[in-house]
Amino acid sequence: MRRVLILVSAAIACAMISPARPRPASAARAQAWPPLSSNNQWVMVETDPMLNHPGGAEDVLAVCRRAKAAGYNGLMLWDANLWERQLPPGYLENAETLKAGLHDLGFTLMIEMCPRGIHVAQWSGDETMCEPRPANPHPEEKDYRYFCMAHPGVIGVWEEHIKRAEQIYHPLGWLLQYDEIRVAGIDERCRASGKSPGQLLRENVQKTVAMVRRTTPGRVIAVWSDMFDPYFNATSKHYYHVNGSLAAAAGAVDRDVLILSWNDKPVSYGYWANRGNKQIVPLCFDHDDLTINQEESLVRQAKRYGGSFVGWMYSTWKRRYDEVERYGMTFGRGVRAFEGRHDRRASAPSLGFAF
Repeated sequence: MRRVLILVSAAIACAMISPARPRPASAARAQAWPPLSSNNQWVMVETDPMLNHPGGAEDVLAVCRRAKAAGYNGLMLWDANLWERQLPPGYLENAETLKAGLHDLGFTLMIEMCPRGIHVAQWSGDETMCEPRPANPHPEEKDYRYFCMAHPGVIGVWEEHIKRAEQIYHPLGWLLQYDEIRVAGIDERCRASGKSPGQLLRENVQKTVAMVRRTTPGRVIAVWSDMFDPYFNATSKHYYHVNGSLAAAAGAVDRDVLILSWNDKPVSYGYWANRGNKQIVPLCFDHDDLTINQEESLVRQAKRYGGSFVGWMYSTWKRRYDEVERYGMTFGRGVRAFEGRHDRRASAPSLGFAF
């Protein structure tokens, strides 16, 4: 008995002084992200050319570290690799490195999903999941091959995408890629429904939001504003190759859906605020339409809806991250960190957001 007691005591002592085992990857995936707050300052990074090879996560983190120093606190991951059946070599290792780096920075993570283009057909092998390309396409149609809003299989493909992305990243939430849908209501399935494109879009987004809630309960759900905003694209006006009115899509999303409100008309901020939606204002877009001074004016007006306006996001379609610091200093809390390190033009005064 004495020998047994000695052995037990020794085992307890060893357990007390032994180093803790490293957490398994599943535990790392489950580590909580900072929640949505009243002071969200995110950077959107198109990561598919960065995460498609081993070691590429460091390229994403390099942008995020610059952003962190300029006052940002979150990443919007835009990664078309997640919409392909076969992930690139080294992708899972990149994802683990990226998550660890983001946690070290104190960043939150959102992921753009539910692609509106050709990826649904490529994933499923069913070409009818996309609208046919118009005979005389407008230059802005860009051959994206927009999804068919009436096809019953599209949401199932998106669910598969989200389930896999959830296993890999377990993010704070999802941005659903409903934006600038420039071809709709053309194919036979849509025409046979007897519904307008706006009605089809309304039904589609509501079913998709329900799917996301069922698949990943408790996640933040966000959408780009334009297709659901009656002061933007959700109108009866002619819109590229949309075969009919989009007006019925106005306000189709629930009031707890986060709106990325990117209209250049301030009336939109009031519209979403009056509905009770939270809003983040995307900025930059490579200055296709607005200068930074014009954006400052818009943000000042968005701030009037303090209960609704919860931050901003640096957005680029052209993978340009050269102005990350400038936007952080102008719209965020990065002025002190960068004072004296930029020319006078870049050191525009902060708007002093005090949420």
